[in-house]
Amino acid sequence: MHIEAGGVTFSAGSTPDIDNVYVYLAARGGGVQWGGKLPDSVPTERPNPTSEPGPTIRGAKSTWWPNGDHTFAAYAGHFGQLDFVWAEGARAIVVIKDLPDGRNTAIRIVESLGVQLGVPTGVPFTFAKPKVPLLRIDITHWNKVGSAFRLFFWERRGIGPGVQIDVATNPAAGLTLETPLEDIGPYQVEHRPIMQTGFETFRFAPRKDVLVAMESRPEGSVATNSVPAAQLASRTIKSFELTGDLQDPSTWKS
Repeated sequence: MHIEAGGVTFSAGSTPDIDNVYVYLAARGGGVQWGGKLPDSVPTERPNPTSEPGPTIRGAKSTWWPNGDHTFAAYAGHFGQLDFVWAEGARAIVVIKDLPDGRNTAIRIVESLGVQLGVPTGVPFTFAKPKVPLLRIDITHWNKVGSAFRLFFWERRGIGPGVQIDVATNPAAGLTLETPLEDIGPYQVEHRPIMQTGFETFRFAPRKDVLVAMESRPEGSVATNSVPAAQLASRTIKSFELTGDLQDPSTWKS
C-alpha cells in the first residue's frame, strides 16, 4: 500500500489474497514513484500494450490493462492494472497479480477504498524526523510471512540531506548482520559506505525478528555531501524506537 495523503482503508473481503494486490495513491497533480511519479499508465517496457475502458469511478473514466505489469516486461501476463482517478487531479492504480478475474477484483477494491484526508498514517515505530519532507510511505503485508514499511525523506537542495528507512519483519529471510558492527545509540549497526554515490547504508535489529535498514541520501544527491547525510542517518538510528507490532495495525500510532 502506497500512501501519499492520509490513511487508506479497505472493506473486509475486498482483497482475496493480499500477497497479490498492490494499491498506489498519488497526490493531486502528480505523485511519487521512486523519486519521480506513479508507475506509467502505459507499460512502455512491454511492446504493444493493450488496454480497454474500465468502469466510471467517482465520475471519471478508468482504464484496465489486462496483460501486463507496470514495471518489468518479464512479468507480462502476470499483472493486470486498473488506472483511475481517486480525487480530482489525483491518480491511483490497483495492480492485481496472478489472480483469476483480476478486472472485477480490482473494481471491488476500488469500490471499497476509503481515503481519510488529514489523518496521519500510523506506523509501529518512532524516530526524530529530518528537516526534509516525507515524500512517500510504502506499507506491505505478506500473509503469514511478515510486514514491511518504507519511508522516503527525500534530500532537498538548500534544505538538507534525506534518509530512506526500511523496517521489516520476516524471520524466514534471516537477520544476519555483517561484522564488524558499530555502536550507534542503543544498537549494533552494520555500516556500508558507498563512496561513488555518497550514499551509505546502515542495518540493525531492534528486535530479534525485526530488521531496520537506512540509506543516507546526500543533499542534492552529490557524493561530496555524504558526511551530513551519514550524520543524519546516525541521529535517526539513535532516536529509533519500536512502539508497536508490525503485524497488528491496531498498535500503529501516527
